[in-house]
Amino acid sequence: MEYTEEHYQRLLGLKDSWAVQSVNLSVENRKVSIEVQYESVEASCSKYAKIYKIYDHQEKRSWRHLDPLQFVTELHSTTPRINCTQHGILNIKVLWAEKHSPLTRMALT
Repeated sequence: MEYTEEHYQRLLGLKDSWAVQSVNLSVENRKVSIEVQYESVEASCSKYAKIYKIYDHQEKRSWRHLDPLQFVTELHSTTPRINCTQHGILNIKVLWAEKHSPLTRMALT
């Protein structure tokens, strides 16, 4: 089976302008590295719903995801920031970095 960007896009449930750009699978190291990118030029303020153009991106960060089939799984991305007129420069919300995110804990359903 070939591991594709679309496959991981669906598995991660990414939406709202987030897209899997690449997947690097190392069977020998039992590791999957997934590059995710925000593809829109706009985003909403994380404090309220006003839309702004992307100001810049934070340096690339990595997040550990659940390890399916005992493969270390990491998400890598630069987080877009907006310059809110009320709150200043803020990171946009990142689904997998939110408290109680379904991407960093096992669902109990």
